[in-house]
Amino acid sequence: MAQKGRKVYRSKSRRRKNGGAGKKILFVLFILCIIAAAYVATGWIFSLIDSGSDSGEVTSSQTSSALEDGTVSGGEEEGGVTPVSQPGYTALTMPREILLDSTQWQSFLDSARTQGYTAVAVTLKDGQGALYYNSGVPRAVNNGAVAAGAVDAAQLCQAIEAAGLTPVARIGCFVDRYGSIGTDATFTSGGSRLWQGTPNAEGSHAYLDPYTDVARTYLAQIAQEVAAAGFDTILLDDVVFPSGNVFTEAILNQHNTTGATQSAILTQFVQEVQSAVASTGAAVLPVSDALSYLGLNAAAYGGTSAGLSANPAFTLDFASLTGANAVAGYEALDSAGVLTQLVGQVQSAGGNVTLVVSSADYTAQQALLTGLNLAGIIVL
Repeated sequence: MAQKGRKVYRSKSRRRKNGGAGKKILFVLFILCIIAAAYVATGWIFSLIDSGSDSGEVTSSQTSSALEDGTVSGGEEEGGVTPVSQPGYTALTMPREILLDSTQWQSFLDSARTQGYTAVAVTLKDGQGALYYNSGVPRAVNNGAVAAGAVDAAQLCQAIEAAGLTPVARIGCFVDRYGSIGTDATFTSGGSRLWQGTPNAEGSHAYLDPYTDVARTYLAQIAQEVAAAGFDTILLDDVVFPSGNVFTEAILNQHNTTGATQSAILTQFVQEVQSAVASTGAAVLPVSDALSYLGLNAAAYGGTSAGLSANPAFTLDFASLTGANAVAGYEALDSAGVLTQLVGQVQSAGGNVTLVVSSADYTAQQALLTGLNLAGIIVL
């Protein structure tokens, strides 16, 4: 029995000894796994740090390049940078002959998209009052404002959107040979209806009077039709009074029954149009000369165009922007500096700017323009 007891004892000891060795091996393997995991994690962490460092270097290089190209606006705090931003949209203007020929729409739209444009601008009411869409506004129809071959505005809008582009409409306002026909919406001179429109008469000075409800309502109705056709952005051109020597005989306050200033009634008009299209969600942008915002050559706007809207659209001739040197704070700026500061002035007040530029200026100043964080650029 003693031998059996010793035999059993040795067997238990041997099992304990073997079990202890196995545990040691498992422990060593466990430690090795921890070391391997730590090594991998450490490499991953350092790769993240290196990646962040590389990203910072690229940003610095891009900023330096932008500063050299003139695409970063001046006036920031020392050491600050302004990233180059693309505009909300860049629109190519559709020529009238293409607008009136629907068989040419698709090729034009395809070309615009291929060139990198994201929108197309179409003039649906020109600077003489002619309408190029099938308007049903009674005054337009009765006065012959609807041009021959006028297109379906909704069909046009759908074609633009189907091409993956954003439709933008332009509407001429108070310079109007057709809407001003009659005695209820225009100026007089010494009792004669000198300012009544005469279609196709080169010598007539045809203006709608912004002080008349009839004129403002007529234009608002046109904007309503355009917005209902699907155009979400509508630019209002010629939101102006007559100005210059040829218009000195016009009695501009003849229908002013409220005592409103010219700039105030023009602002009221823009607000009325915005209200008229509000149900469609369309945005209404009055277009004015860029320098008129600073009070230069702004008689047609009643002294300044700055009050027309918080979100203006500016037409500009890049080379002439140095005319702003006559304005305090703009004295020593070149054209690029004037435009940068003007856009910044609007943006600092909470507004957005759309620019209407020639194709030549767009090509020459594209780097500058795309760095201004504009709401849009319309290329003529």
